[in-house]
Amino acid sequence: MSSIKEKNWQCNSHFLPIGTWKNPFFLNDTIFLRLRSFSESKLEIQTSRRNSLILPNMLINSKFTFANNEQVSISFKVNSVEEYDDYSVLIKAEPVGLDKNTRFALGSYLAEFDKTTSYDEILESGFYIRNFVEKISFETSTIKDTEKFEEIVELRSSGYNTDAELLKDSWDERAIFITARWQGRAIATLRLVYHFDGKTFEQEDHCERNGNFPEDKKTVEVTRITIAKGFRSSGIMQHLLTEATMHILTSGRKWLLGSTPNRLLKLYYSAGATSTKSTYEMTDHAKPVKLTIIKADIPHIFSGGNVGPLSWNAIYKKGADFLIKCDVYKPSLYERSRMYFYSFFYSITEYLTESSMVKAADKKR
Repeated sequence: MSSIKEKNWQCNSHFLPIGTWKNPFFLNDTIFLRLRSFSESKLEIQTSRRNSLILPNMLINSKFTFANNEQVSISFKVNSVEEYDDYSVLIKAEPVGLDKNTRFALGSYLAEFDKTTSYDEILESGFYIRNFVEKISFETSTIKDTEKFEEIVELRSSGYNTDAELLKDSWDERAIFITARWQGRAIATLRLVYHFDGKTFEQEDHCERNGNFPEDKKTVEVTRITIAKGFRSSGIMQHLLTEATMHILTSGRKWLLGSTPNRLLKLYYSAGATSTKSTYEMTDHAKPVKLTIIKADIPHIFSGGNVGPLSWNAIYKKGADFLIKCDVYKPSLYERSRMYFYSFFYSITEYLTESSMVKAADKKR
């Protein structure tokens, strides 16, 4: 058993989940509980010393309320009762039959209050996370913000497993960086370079431009996509793309240009990108890898063009709705009709996303 699965997660002392249990020994008496720590196999619960009738081997069916007002049932078998302080005792117990809703509540609690863990560690512990992206903040910065830039470079170094100094280049001086933060930590980043007439593309450092490349003045190049270890299965890539494409549309640009390892081509094709028919092999900063240069027509994709309804709902729907509301994006009547039709698949997309996460968590357990 891995150390993560054995770990007993400590609850935030300021936001302890509060539980109740109807005392079977006294009429109209409710016993209050505080969840101090938990894992898939252990619970530590604080309660008043007056609850002296709680004994080992008792089965207790309680209800716990979390900081977000979510309520779940937690049944547990008491293993021991120990002194905690002058006023309370600590029940050491093992949970009995944690259901799906309880796993979601506990996992989401960790995602909200534990600053040391990662998405994968929560799943490996046997818990699930609902609406993970809502716990993430996105920010933009430039190389002038030296502290944030160094944090971005360190994230690149960890992601590419390469010396940080090798991952700095002249393109950083012209770039805008988008960084995703969770619990204050940078967990993902990408680089936007806005092109103008007479400027070459970064991709031209590695291959010649062909007729499939978009025009300079309508293009934003997206490179250096990096996701921290422990978060690569969280779906953060989709939301990085959402942020990048919203920036591109807001700037009045049309095209996204980038490159991807050939093994990820299907992922980008499903997101609406197409190949420029240019390829190259990267050997400078990591293990040799073959890449294909891709492009994407952002206004077309935002209206559902070249992308299926499930991918559109997962990546572009919220961004499109927001920019339409802000009067930045103005799709045609035909495009609005397609978007309206695609919206009927939103609940299916949410269900499939959640089901996929649950299956991934169950495999890690």
